[in-house]
Amino acid sequence: MTILSSLKSSFSTVSLASLLDKVKLTDDDETIDKSVTVRIRSGLVRAKKTNNEVIITNWAETVEAGVKQFRFPDNTDDVVELVKICRKVRCSGALHSCAPLIESQGIILSLTKLDQIISIDTAARIVRMQAGVRMHDLCTYLSDYGLAVGTLGTIDWQTICGAVMTGTHGGGLTIPSLHDFVRSYTIVLPDGALKRVDKETSPTLFRAMAPSMGLFGAVVEMEMAVVPLEILEAQMISIPVDDVIQCFDSLMKTNKYARVVVYPTIKKATIWTANPVASREAAVANGASNNSGYTNFRNDEEKAMLESFLDLCNGNEFEEADRVLERVLESQIQRLKHYVGQYNHVLCLERNNGIPHADIEMNFSYEKHKDVLQTVFDHYENNRLPYYN
Repeated sequence: MTILSSLKSSFSTVSLASLLDKVKLTDDDETIDKSVTVRIRSGLVRAKKTNNEVIITNWAETVEAGVKQFRFPDNTDDVVELVKICRKVRCSGALHSCAPLIESQGIILSLTKLDQIISIDTAARIVRMQAGVRMHDLCTYLSDYGLAVGTLGTIDWQTICGAVMTGTHGGGLTIPSLHDFVRSYTIVLPDGALKRVDKETSPTLFRAMAPSMGLFGAVVEMEMAVVPLEILEAQMISIPVDDVIQCFDSLMKTNKYARVVVYPTIKKATIWTANPVASREAAVANGASNNSGYTNFRNDEEKAMLESFLDLCNGNEFEEADRVLERVLESQIQRLKHYVGQYNHVLCLERNNGIPHADIEMNFSYEKHKDVLQTVFDHYENNRLPYYN
């Protein structure tokens, strides 16, 4: 469940690499690893300069760190040396997180320069890669072979290892989380030793690896099973919020991918579904628009309206806020009513990074979903919440 909250700050949304290229180093800053000016690559982070120091934050703006804490190893040998000489180490990927995972009393080890796809076995459908490979780069690489990552979250800016280590999952009842597709990890242990971890030789450690957030060591390589690339036909409708509980089970069991977003203040919910189709042509013949690239769940105009909605809520202007929310839904339904696209282009719905927020993941028995949903719905009857999915 994601509950959106307004997290306004003085941070600007920029490419960290481009921002750091413009930072003028003082004498005190000469100790900064100069590779910091050429990494972190792609994606968006938030950064500001305070007291002549560059401060960066994770995407959700829930934790910040001075850039001097970061180290950017070029290869596995560098990772080994850094782990050996530093008593306290946190690993980081693309910083696209909600939790304070990079907060460290020691160094922050960015693995973004370990970004090579090493090999692929197309017959066995196994890909071997370094930990810092970006999800979108992996998706592009695999698509040339008619293959795809086994499951995807709503964004693909993460590093593949960061996504695995933090428990990234998709939106389907029958599809496991991303770490279920991992076949082996190569990690740097706290003493600097390299260890290959797989189900056969290290079953206990393998099961504990994900989502462990780097607790057992710094992952430098992974082997992962991949799946055939699909073309997906997607649709969105709006229903009364009171209908969600009754239709939820059918929705999840009759669609490979599904997403429900509830807007309790206007008593509506959107239902987004996506299913494999034989071809683009078949979906177009069924009335779908043919989308060649990414299709964001909310475009920039809709994001701006949601920011306005949050500002109005913070000012207790609830009636106007709800009118804005109605316009967001109208715009979304018009854009996303029915379309077809490539697997990762359809599933990565938040490629424009969404709106910074903190969220809570709830794990419960699916058999009890009606009771759980009813409890949540009872809560919003007495508490005004922005929206959640």
